[in-house]
Amino acid sequence: MDRVMGVCATPKAVRVAVLNFNNGQATFENANNAHLHRLQFPKDTTARQDMLNWYYKELDTIASKFPGIVSVGIKIPEFGVRPAMDDDSKRCRNHLDGVTMLWAAQHSVASSTLLFNQLGCNSKSVEEWAEQRTGKTTTLWDLAMASAAAAGWQVGQS
Repeated sequence: MDRVMGVCATPKAVRVAVLNFNNGQATFENANNAHLHRLQFPKDTTARQDMLNWYYKELDTIASKFPGIVSVGIKIPEFGVRPAMDDDSKRCRNHLDGVTMLWAAQHSVASSTLLFNQLGCNSKSVEEWAEQRTGKTTTLWDLAMASAAAAGWQVGQS
């Protein structure tokens, strides 16, 4: 049995899928708990450093509720999508992905950054693709959540 975590960050929330693999079958362990699969930043947290610190602590909370995570898959933004656009929201997402990598390194957990072509799907098909492999959340199933589940599924197959 291997437990993995898939992550997809957006500027407003981070979507997290905790998957447990047993004989190649994935169980979506936090699918029924919106507080553990949609990490929405507190409204009073506006400074970037406070957001990043809060997120790091949330990763610790998830790891304490689901011990034994061996790998983290991080769905990163696609290259070449609106290449001229570099804005604060893209930088925020990059910072959050960096916190995920730092958390993994400090907890001796393997991490991988993944693009859609590495997942075997694209932004139009990821929701169906992930649901077929992992199931889906009972609420708030969207592109970001499906991307997190797909990233977790991919590292769970390694």
